Formats: sequence, structure tokens, C-alpha cells
Amino acid sequence: MACHLASFAQFIIPFGGVLGPLVVWLLRKDDHSFIDDQGKESLNFQMSLSSAQFVLLLLARWQNGGYFLFGMLTLAGVVFAIIASIKANEGVAYRYPLSYRFLR
Repeated sequence: MACHLASFAQFIIPFGGVLGPLVVWLLRKDDHSFIDDQGKESLNFQMSLSSAQFVLLLLARWQNGGYFLFGMLTLAGVVFAIIASIKANEGVAYRYPLSYRFLR
């Protein structure tokens, strides 16, 4: 659950959405296979989300709609992280939708 919640660090420090789950995962991945699985899942989603946000910010330089899409994507990331945290707390392995698997 901490890996999913650590993604909210993006609102405090730059790249915190990736760094928060990365730190938690690296510290706790050897404790339990469920933590390893959900840590990788959280990292994969945050890296996918950050990549899409970067592209939308580039798009926003030429199209004002990029800012709207960036906001909607960020909101979706928050909602999915909350859902993932609740599921992980219940012991259910959560899979984020539309997430590229960088780590397997």
C-alpha cells in the first residue's frame, strides 16, 4: 500500500511520483513477494503516467487543450493510486489500466 501512496510525492517534489514508489519498493521488495509485485506495478504506472504527462506538456506549448488533458490525466492518476492503495490494503493484487510494463 505504501508504494501506491508514495506516488503522491509528485505534489511535493519534482519526479516524486516515480521516486516515492521507487524508494519504498527498493527498501521493502525483499520482505514479501506481494510487496515486490505491487511495487513494480506502482512504478510501471508512475513511469507510464510521467511519460504521458511529459508528452502532454510538450503538446500544451502548441495546443491549449494539452493543459486540460494533463489535468485530467493527473486526476486519473490520483484516482487509480487511491484505488490501488485500497486494494493492496485488502491484499488484492491491483493492475493499473493502460500501464506499460517497464519492470516485470
